[in-house]
Formats: sequence, structure tokens, C-alpha cells
Amino acid sequence: MRDGLNFDELIGATGALRDACDRGKIAAVSGVAVFLWGEPGVGKETLARAIAAAREPSRRFLPVDGATVSWRQWETLISKLSDDAVVFVDRAEKIPRQVGRNLSSAILSGTVPFQTIFSSTASCQTLISASNFSTELTTVFAAFPIFLPPLRERPSDFAAFATRFFDEATAEARLLRDPLSSAELERLRAFEYPENLDGLRRALKAIAERDVFPKTAAELETLVSSEVGTRSDLSTSTAAARTAPDEESDDDSAEFLTLDEAMKAHIERALVRSHGVVDGKNGAAKALAINPYTLRARMVKLGIDWTAFRDDDESDG
Repeated sequence: MRDGLNFDELIGATGALRDACDRGKIAAVSGVAVFLWGEPGVGKETLARAIAAAREPSRRFLPVDGATVSWRQWETLISKLSDDAVVFVDRAEKIPRQVGRNLSSAILSGTVPFQTIFSSTASCQTLISASNFSTELTTVFAAFPIFLPPLRERPSDFAAFATRFFDEATAEARLLRDPLSSAELERLRAFEYPENLDGLRRALKAIAERDVFPKTAAELETLVSSEVGTRSDLSTSTAAARTAPDEESDDDSAEFLTLDEAMKAHIERALVRSHGVVDGKNGAAKALAINPYTLRARMVKLGIDWTAFRDDDESDG
């Protein structure tokens, strides 16, 4: 999707996104609270803006983070905002239970003076079963849910998204570069984008600015990581994405590692085997099946000093 506010201009409005857009148009004229859900990066806020603009273009659109807004802040919003506002609540699955109870009561009683659009990565059914979520608020969500499909289920839209994001990236960087060719588009299709449109947009921005076209998923991740610091935003190779097993114990009562902790332990085991060598045929990167530049970025993020694993006569080759 683009940042435009016209339903008919949204990419996929006549294809994979047609159902979501049709429901969005109904929601626009209904005035009820809307619940948008789907994976991260599928365009929930863009659809929310389209719904808000279709209701009344002059309405103020106010994004709010559901995980960080307290009930006191909600009370301030309710007291100050008039009915010409549309509040977009992102990460609605993170709204604390008591805040959810109070907010749902205010919405259902009609005391909320503004229209509300909620966004979540979880379905309403999933939230209902979550022990830490307000069941009262799921009643509001169930009134008008709209699902946005992930990018992998919208193959007919991929070329349009990639072309638009690449054009935006080259224009922003003031670069003169030929449009994406059919061959380049097909190569881009081969990669996975766990963060959907957000991941694809970052990938095209990195490609445009560095004028380098990746051949593998590892190269793509390295390219994107070089633009956003040490954060790894796109998919890694299968071996690198695999979590490290707990080799000490199979007991379910043992402490369960977080993903970062498991990854750190797995990388450190590889560094022990390679004697602190990252690159080369006997390096940790080869053992982990990951690009050495990507591995170094990840080690920085996880706080791993690979030089501490080296023998005095070892060099990183």
C-alpha cells in the first residue's frame, strides 16, 4: 500500500486487498470502531488513514501506541478531542487489561467523542484467549474486524510495490538509476520479507542507495543491515535462523532461553570451535552458514567480543 488516502489508489485494491478495501469502505460510512489485524508491515496504518479520510478528509488522524498509553492519558484524550478526530491505536494487543476495560466501557457507552481504529498483529479470537487481555475490549474489536493479508499471499501486487518503493528510494536519495528490470523483480521475489512491506521498502532503499543488487538472502540482509546499523531486519539463512538447542539439559523445568540468549550461546560455541576466527573456510561464519559481515553485526548487537575467543597466534582470515 502507499501513503495515499484514496481506496482506489491502494495497491491491490482490485486484487488481493479487495476484501479489506471493501470492508474499509463500509467501515468508513458506519462510524463504528474498527479492528485491523495482520502481520507486521502489511499496511494497517495506511488502510486506517484511508478509512479516516473517507469518513471526513478534514478529520485529524492521531496515531497512538496501545502499549504505552495509560488510562490517565486516555482520559485526557477523551476530554480534549472532539468528534472530528480519528484515533489510530497501534499494537492494540499490548493494551493493559484495566485500560482496555475502561476504554471499552467509554466506547460502548458513547462517551468517547472521537472515532477509533485499532491495529493488532493478533486476531480477535487470539486476543480473547489471552489471559492478560481485556475481554471487554475484544467485544469492541469483534464489531468490525478487517484482515490484511501478508505480502507472500499477494504475489500479483509484488511488482507494483517493489517498483514504487524503488522509485521512492531513488527520488529521496536524488539518484539517477534505471527502473527495476523484470529480471531484478524476479530475483527480489525469491527473498522472504518477514516484515512484509516494511521489509521490502527497507531492502529497496538499501539497494538504491548502495547500487548493489543482492544474489542471496545473506547478501540482502547484509545490505540492509549496513543501512540500519546492527539491526537485522530481513530473513537470514535457514541455519542462522535456527535457534540453538539447550545442550546441557532436555529437562522442561530447565531455564528457557530467550531467542537472543540462545543465538548468543550458539554463536559463542561456533567461536570456540573456530578459535575466534570469523571469516574464512574454518571461520564461525562458515559453520553458521551466514555472511561474515552479518555475523559481525549480530555479534555487536548481542555483545559478543569474538577476539576473546582467539588463540594468540590466530588471525581473522
